[in-house]
Amino acid sequence: MKNISFLFGISLCFMSFFWNEPVVQAEICQKITTKNVAEVPGNFAVPWDVFSNDYISFVRVDCQKDLATFSFGTGLDNHVIWHEAYISKDGKTWSPLELTGTLADGSQKWYRASAQGKDIFSDEQFQKMNYIATYNCTNTNDGWRCGCRDSASCTGNGLWTLQKFTSDISGGTGGDGNGDDDGEGGNGVACKKEIFQERATYYESNNGPNSCSFNPSELPEYYAAIGTEQYEGSLACGACARVKGSSRTIDLQIVDHCPTASNPLCIRGHLDLNPEAFLRLGDDLNRGSMPITWEYIPCDVTGNIQYYFKPGSNADWAAVQVKNTPHPIKKFEYKDVSGSYVAVPRVSYNFFVEEDGMGVGPFDFRVTDIYGQVLESTDVIFQLGAPYQAQEQFLQCKE
Repeated sequence: MKNISFLFGISLCFMSFFWNEPVVQAEICQKITTKNVAEVPGNFAVPWDVFSNDYISFVRVDCQKDLATFSFGTGLDNHVIWHEAYISKDGKTWSPLELTGTLADGSQKWYRASAQGKDIFSDEQFQKMNYIATYNCTNTNDGWRCGCRDSASCTGNGLWTLQKFTSDISGGTGGDGNGDDDGEGGNGVACKKEIFQERATYYESNNGPNSCSFNPSELPEYYAAIGTEQYEGSLACGACARVKGSSRTIDLQIVDHCPTASNPLCIRGHLDLNPEAFLRLGDDLNRGSMPITWEYIPCDVTGNIQYYFKPGSNADWAAVQVKNTPHPIKKFEYKDVSGSYVAVPRVSYNFFVEEDGMGVGPFDFRVTDIYGQVLESTDVIFQLGAPYQAQEQFLQCKE
């Protein structure tokens, strides 16, 4: 069996599979559906074709009552799929899934162009986050490239491809399920666990303007700027992190961008701290930098989600900032006059800006966080100045 490297400390277990005839219409239920590398843990390949400008998925998952149907590959002859995938229903243990397909010429282990597989799931399990890992290779002008995170760094022997999937078709709450072990759907999502070991510097912020457009008077005691790769055009704004120095640990919030182009130190994993945070971790500003270990954590927020309309917003131009959430916000939509939700582009200063305006309101908003949890707020009143206090809040992820 081919070697496999997993995020969760995997122990492989075997199981048999039983097939059910479909009884309800299938629903596409994979969760990684855009080219957002941040959604994929660092020791897995991304589930899309990195050599295409379009989003071409390697892994499609259809959920149908108690049956998950998997489709792998691009459908093109320059793509092959290893005959065995792996499924995790708890993020800890992995079970092999034998695939079917058309064997590549001269091979007994690789399928050409596409492959398929099935597995059964209880209604309760479909409420949780599940994982499928497969191994894919693409034949390019430079030879075979397998398990890629991007086209530049992809090598001949790469990573296993990860896709996440969950479904609410069994009647549970939306979002990504709970991902914990208590078996109770709808109690939160499983936290993404990635540990960063890098160095920290500090910058003289003076509690002033910041890239995330947060009110300086509302900044926490400890905060940081993050490099361009992880800032992701302001997606990181508002994220919370637990940072460990040589002898102390603090919690802080990402509020600023440290442009890697002008500050080469701000690579992936590096944090540029406010002086108070640096002093708390390292005691001496004269050190300039120090080693740190850190990870993202849910923010400990009080109350419900808030919508802040940027000064100058009106019926013909609107900018909205989503505030007071436990996790960063990935997507913001509003319902137009036809009753359809319209996605609003995010800008680098941490607002969602509708250049043609959204009208005068009241508004129906739909917001998606980085875990895929979806929250809807109805009858939101347009107001300038203080944020609008909604009646809803996301669940915190579970450790």
